[in-house]
Amino acid sequence: MTLRITGGIFRNRKIQAPKGTQTRPTLEKVRKAVFDKLQQKCENALFLDLFAGSGAMGLEAVSRGAKGVVFVEYDRLAIDCLKKNINSLEIENQCQILKGKAEQILNKLQSPFDIIYIDPPYEKGYAEKILELIDKNKLLAENGILFVEERAPLKNLSLINLELKQQKTYGSTKLYQFEQKS
Repeated sequence: MTLRITGGIFRNRKIQAPKGTQTRPTLEKVRKAVFDKLQQKCENALFLDLFAGSGAMGLEAVSRGAKGVVFVEYDRLAIDCLKKNINSLEIENQCQILKGKAEQILNKLQSPFDIIYIDPPYEKGYAEKILELIDKNKLLAENGILFVEERAPLKNLSLINLELKQQKTYGSTKLYQFEQKS
């Protein structure tokens, strides 16, 4: 499957999505909506793309001015595709790929991120666990924004530092926006 970047310096450039059913690329309208909300926040931002798949969200962030992206992915085919996409855009110096399970990697990350995008496998209950780890480890920078893409409603969240600011539905996809509590 071929995707295209919706804005920034790589606007309309094509990237590949991994073959198979292990990944589900974020819809173009959802990517565009996220980055329309972010506006200038991408400029010089540090972006964390969890369950990265093709890397479309992180690559979109670099296209719109992010200084760096950390991609977290477990699937080997997705990582191979992600590497090809990064190489085709010639942005290797702005990207880092961490291979492994998101839960383990989140416990090792140190610096907070300006923008975090979480797109876990739908209906597996990962979103709640991942949000709680990010909250506990204080991985969202002050004034940062975190998005969660999910199909099912988020439930039973016990967050100390993060609060839900907005929720929007795009077809069967729900997009949640979190920020640091004031």
